[in-house]
Amino acid sequence: MISKVIVRALAGTALSGAVLVGLATAPAAAYPVQNWTQLNNKFPNEAGVSYEATTDNFEIWDNRKDDLRVYAQWNYKGIADSWTTYGAPVDYPYSYTVDRDLVEGRVIYLRVCRDEPNVTDPCSDIVETGT
Repeated sequence: MISKVIVRALAGTALSGAVLVGLATAPAAAYPVQNWTQLNNKFPNEAGVSYEATTDNFEIWDNRKDDLRVYAQWNYKGIADSWTTYGAPVDYPYSYTVDRDLVEGRVIYLRVCRDEPNVTDPCSDIVETGT
Protein backbone atom coordinates (compact mmCIF):
# COMPACT_ATOMS: atom_id res chain seq x y z
CA MET A 1 0.00 0.00 0.00
CA ILE A 2 2.79 2.42 0.88
CA SER A 3 4.57 1.71 -2.42
CA LYS A 4 1.41 2.62 -4.38
CA VAL A 5 1.17 5.96 -2.52
CA ILE A 6 4.83 6.73 -3.25
CA VAL A 7 4.40 5.84 -6.95
CA ARG A 8 1.31 8.09 -7.20
CA ALA A 9 3.12 10.94 -5.44
CA LEU A 10 6.13 10.60 -7.76
CA ALA A 11 3.88 10.42 -10.83
CA GLY A 12 2.05 13.57 -9.70
CA THR A 13 5.35 15.37 -9.12
CA ALA A 14 6.65 14.37 -12.56
CA LEU A 15 3.43 15.54 -14.20
CA SER A 16 3.46 18.92 -12.47
CA GLY A 17 7.14 19.30 -13.41
CA ALA A 18 6.23 18.67 -17.04
CA VAL A 19 3.60 21.39 -16.87
CA LEU A 20 6.13 23.84 -15.44
CA VAL A 21 8.65 22.99 -18.14
CA GLY A 22 5.95 23.54 -20.76
CA LEU A 23 5.26 27.02 -19.38
CA ALA A 24 8.93 27.95 -19.37
CA THR A 25 9.48 27.33 -23.09
CA ALA A 26 9.13 30.11 -25.67
CA PRO A 27 5.85 30.31 -27.56
CA ALA A 28 5.76 29.06 -31.15
CA ALA A 29 5.27 32.61 -32.44
CA ALA A 30 8.42 33.98 -30.77
CA TYR A 31 10.48 36.31 -32.95
CA PRO A 32 14.22 35.91 -33.52
CA VAL A 33 16.39 38.04 -31.24
CA GLN A 34 18.76 40.12 -33.36
CA ASN A 35 19.27 43.81 -34.07
CA TRP A 36 18.69 43.72 -37.85
CA THR A 37 16.32 42.42 -40.48
CA GLN A 38 16.10 42.66 -44.25
CA LEU A 39 13.82 42.10 -47.21
CA ASN A 40 14.95 39.10 -49.15
CA ASN A 41 12.00 38.08 -51.27
CA LYS A 42 12.90 39.18 -54.81
CA PHE A 43 16.41 40.59 -54.64
CA PRO A 44 19.03 39.45 -52.10
CA ASN A 45 19.57 42.09 -49.41
CA GLU A 46 17.37 44.55 -51.30
CA ALA A 47 16.53 46.60 -48.20
CA GLY A 48 17.04 46.38 -44.48
CA VAL A 49 17.30 48.04 -41.10
CA SER A 50 19.59 47.63 -38.12
CA TYR A 51 19.33 49.14 -34.65
CA GLU A 52 22.28 50.13 -32.45
CA ALA A 53 21.18 50.28 -28.80
CA THR A 54 24.18 52.24 -27.52
CA THR A 55 23.42 55.19 -29.83
CA ASP A 56 19.68 54.66 -30.49
CA ASN A 57 20.41 54.79 -34.22
CA PHE A 58 18.41 53.02 -36.90
CA GLU A 59 20.39 52.39 -40.08
CA ILE A 60 18.16 51.90 -43.13
CA TRP A 61 19.54 50.63 -46.42
CA ASP A 62 18.06 50.35 -49.91
CA ASN A 63 20.11 48.40 -52.45
CA ARG A 64 17.53 48.27 -55.23
CA LYS A 65 16.84 51.15 -57.61
CA ASP A 66 13.08 50.86 -58.05
CA ASP A 67 11.73 54.33 -57.19
CA LEU A 68 10.20 52.97 -53.98
CA ARG A 69 10.85 54.26 -50.48
CA VAL A 70 12.14 51.97 -47.71
CA TYR A 71 10.61 52.28 -44.23
CA ALA A 72 12.02 51.11 -40.91
CA GLN A 73 9.34 50.31 -38.35
CA TRP A 74 9.58 49.54 -34.64
CA ASN A 75 7.25 49.03 -31.72
CA TYR A 76 7.82 48.42 -28.00
CA LYS A 77 7.11 44.83 -26.99
CA GLY A 78 4.07 44.57 -24.70
CA ILE A 79 2.65 47.98 -25.66
CA ALA A 80 -0.52 47.92 -27.76
CA ASP A 81 0.08 50.86 -30.08
CA SER A 82 0.88 51.37 -33.74
CA TRP A 83 4.29 50.94 -35.36
CA THR A 84 6.61 53.96 -35.39
CA THR A 85 7.81 54.48 -38.97
CA TYR A 86 10.88 56.22 -40.42
CA GLY A 87 11.38 56.47 -44.17
CA ALA A 88 14.65 56.77 -46.03
CA PRO A 89 14.84 58.93 -49.16
CA VAL A 90 13.80 57.08 -52.34
CA ASP A 91 16.67 54.95 -53.71
CA TYR A 92 19.17 56.59 -51.36
CA PRO A 93 22.58 55.27 -52.51
CA TYR A 94 24.02 54.88 -49.00
CA SER A 95 22.73 53.68 -45.66
CA TYR A 96 20.48 56.29 -44.05
CA THR A 97 20.73 56.84 -40.27
CA VAL A 98 17.85 57.93 -38.07
CA ASP A 99 18.73 58.94 -34.50
CA ARG A 100 15.98 58.51 -31.89
CA ASP A 101 15.87 58.44 -28.10
CA LEU A 102 14.20 55.19 -27.05
CA VAL A 103 13.42 54.12 -23.49
CA GLU A 104 16.40 52.17 -22.14
CA GLY A 105 16.09 48.59 -20.97
CA ARG A 106 13.06 47.73 -23.11
CA VAL A 107 12.53 45.27 -25.97
CA ILE A 108 11.37 46.44 -29.38
CA TYR A 109 10.04 44.68 -32.45
CA LEU A 110 11.80 45.74 -35.65
CA ARG A 111 10.99 45.31 -39.36
CA VAL A 112 11.61 46.97 -42.72
CA CYS A 113 9.07 47.58 -45.48
CA ARG A 114 9.32 48.76 -49.06
CA ASP A 115 6.76 51.38 -50.07
CA GLU A 116 3.35 50.38 -48.73
CA PRO A 117 3.26 46.75 -47.52
CA ASN A 118 0.96 44.55 -49.57
CA VAL A 119 0.56 40.95 -50.61
CA THR A 120 3.10 41.10 -53.44
CA ASP A 121 5.67 43.19 -51.58
CA PRO A 122 5.42 42.46 -47.85
CA CYS A 123 7.52 43.70 -44.97
CA SER A 124 10.50 41.75 -43.68
CA ASP A 125 10.32 39.21 -40.91
CA ILE A 126 9.90 40.79 -37.47
CA VAL A 127 12.80 40.52 -35.04
CA GLU A 128 13.14 41.70 -31.45
CA THR A 129 16.05 43.46 -29.85
CA GLY A 130 16.85 45.35 -26.67
CA THR A 131 17.14 49.11 -26.26
